[in-house]
Amino acid sequence: MILQTIYLLLPSAMCNIFAALSKRINFLNYPIDFGLKLNKKPLFGKNKTWRGAFFGILAGIITSLIQTILFQLNITKSINILNYTYQNFLIIGILLSVGTILGDCLESMIKRQLNKKPGDSLIILDQLDWVIGSLLAISIIKTLSTQTIITALIVFFILHIITKHIGFYLKLEDKKW
Repeated sequence: MILQTIYLLLPSAMCNIFAALSKRINFLNYPIDFGLKLNKKPLFGKNKTWRGAFFGILAGIITSLIQTILFQLNITKSINILNYTYQNFLIIGILLSVGTILGDCLESMIKRQLNKKPGDSLIILDQLDWVIGSLLAISIIKTLSTQTIITALIVFFILHIITKHIGFYLKLEDKKW
């Protein structure tokens, strides 16, 4: 079940990673919120850019395409929750990726309203914003079991903490947590 859940959300994870990794690329470097404010505070903040959304969604779609190819070659059928024979990789990639971006933006909006700066911790939401967004988005085409949802929340919470620690020790992250 753990492997199936990770595999299901792999396009989301790639979206999340590539949205962050793209920050050095000077393309579409404009805030998603266009500088709009809510209660005199930035809606999402300047760190949520069209560049991150573009590269994140592109990575999610490419990951979904690779998953479809592996499914059609009978390599991953035993770990798939989605049936790529009946569901289009483009729709899956877009749903999971847009869910990831929207979940992250909503979490940023909550942090701005709570006067938290970008990078400040908001435990649970920091770790699971993109997971929740992805699960909600994919539910448009696939009803997920309660077990899958709970597994996703637990596994990705733990993986987030592990990857943050690794990133910190590799000097890619400013904080361990």
